[in-house]
Amino acid sequence: MSEEFPHDFAYFARQVDVTILGQPRDGDPLVGQYALVERCLFASGRPVIIVPAGLSEVALDGTIVAAWDAAPRPRALNDALTFLKPAKRVVVLVGVADGAAEKDAPPVDYMMSHLERHGVSVDVVRVPTGEGDVGRLLLSQAKSLEADMIVMGAFHHSRWREFILGGVTLTMLEEANIPLFMAH
Repeated sequence: MSEEFPHDFAYFARQVDVTILGQPRDGDPLVGQYALVERCLFASGRPVIIVPAGLSEVALDGTIVAAWDAAPRPRALNDALTFLKPAKRVVVLVGVADGAAEKDAPPVDYMMSHLERHGVSVDVVRVPTGEGDVGRLLLSQAKSLEADMIVMGAFHHSRWREFILGGVTLTMLEEANIPLFMAH
């Protein structure tokens, strides 16, 4: 894949509602599929669905789990309304720092009201984040809830930092075994 391909692909991804990409494979160089995912997520302005390798069947009408930390960009949940509306159950996992008081938990009321105005009923589950890997915690919670898809925001601090140093987005990209709906 040329170095220009991710840039060109992201340009065309701006012209669609959602881009569907395969999960990056282990050992794929940064200029390969990771570059394509990164470029689509952060340069197209559109959501991306990452489909895990080896997934034989996709059912998106059961449980959808959404990761929520009350970041100032609630775009992922809004962009995923097409998938949230027909779901039998939508669970919003709210990360709460260990020992945090209820008043210090990320606020969810305004997003829940927004989703309810769109006909989406939501269960909120507060999850202590602890010191461990938050990405693995999300995957564990999604598995226990038998989720069909995870909806989350994708964030990075600098162009390649998250892909080089790790982070929730990278863990999710590499280890998810159900589709990920990601938006920036």
